[in-house]
Amino acid sequence: MSLFNYFILDYDLPFFTDEHRILRKSIREFSEKNVKPYAKKVDLSNEYPKDLLPKLGEQGLFGMNIPEEYGGSKLDSIGMVVAMEELSRVSGSVALITGVQGGLATYPIVGFGNEEQKKKYLPRLAKGETIGAFGLTEPCCGSDAGSLQLKATKDRDGFTLSGRKTYITQGAYADIIVVFARTGKQEDKHKGITAFIVEKKEGCPEVSLLEPMGFRGTGTAELKFDNCFVPKDNMLGKENEGFKIAMFTLDEGRIGASAVALGLATAAIEEAYTWSNQREAFNRPIHQFEGVRFQITDMAVKLETMRLIAYMAAYLKDKGDMRYIWMASVSKLYTGITSNEIASNAVRILGGLGYIKESNVERIYRDAKLLEIGEGTNEVQRWIMGKMLYNEMAI
Repeated sequence: MSLFNYFILDYDLPFFTDEHRILRKSIREFSEKNVKPYAKKVDLSNEYPKDLLPKLGEQGLFGMNIPEEYGGSKLDSIGMVVAMEELSRVSGSVALITGVQGGLATYPIVGFGNEEQKKKYLPRLAKGETIGAFGLTEPCCGSDAGSLQLKATKDRDGFTLSGRKTYITQGAYADIIVVFARTGKQEDKHKGITAFIVEKKEGCPEVSLLEPMGFRGTGTAELKFDNCFVPKDNMLGKENEGFKIAMFTLDEGRIGASAVALGLATAAIEEAYTWSNQREAFNRPIHQFEGVRFQITDMAVKLETMRLIAYMAAYLKDKGDMRYIWMASVSKLYTGITSNEIASNAVRILGGLGYIKESNVERIYRDAKLLEIGEGTNEVQRWIMGKMLYNEMAI
């Protein structure tokens, strides 16, 4: 028996049920067979793996957060972390696509959509027949989402949208986008924002594909809305209450981001461990040098801590314990920082090979950086936790 696999890959936690263990085995096998062939190709080409979407949908990965009555597979939060960890261990890009399609683009509709909206959009999102995106960030405003400027003006039996969104994952290929727009005055800040389900039409919005450093092939784009009409039936929730929807979605998404960090960190340790057994220096494998061995054991210790924190956040959410909001920020902050540290150490252990495009750890190193930025930067997580500690934020 490989003790490395026993400790690092086939670990068990008190949170797990037999269903979670079966799920992990199933997603691991699926990822190795169906996702792995895309990992390097997607990264090097920045091409969106559209032909993989039906398989991800059939596996139930896009329906993780969608109730069965709307065509989803509805996993609990622990199951979602298990699935996302296994996907990102093989491909961060495919995991991010899954996290947006099955999370950021669906949470708002599941949580705040009316019955007609749920029946219209959720089944097709779950199957991957409709591609979804989440449009919050703008050129002016990332962390300061309450200052967003994209304007929604009442027009006929709906609204006209004008402005720009940027860094939108799947934005280049999305059929629908959950867009947050200003319906109140600019000085109203977060109190004047409304959410809309925007169906993409020819030239509306106008799409500019971006070239990200990591998580490539995810259709990350800038979107320009030039008087794009949205029917009032596509308003999500109530007028001027969109900020609440966005924050709810991000609270949920931070647990998913933590799962991606776990998968990337696990893959980085695997690569470093394998190389330390294969590579020889001074007539012996490099793992026999304490400088290498200690680095790998330190990486393993950090990974164990990441797992406990991430799964605790998921466990609290499944229990309905509102402390999950606190723990989601704790987890997002810690796993984001630590996955970067582990990826950096893996590059160091592989040396020159770790710095070459064909190396998996080079890709992991670039992917990990986003986990300190997206879903709320490290500084935003600290700000949120500080507000909670000093009773300045209700949960």
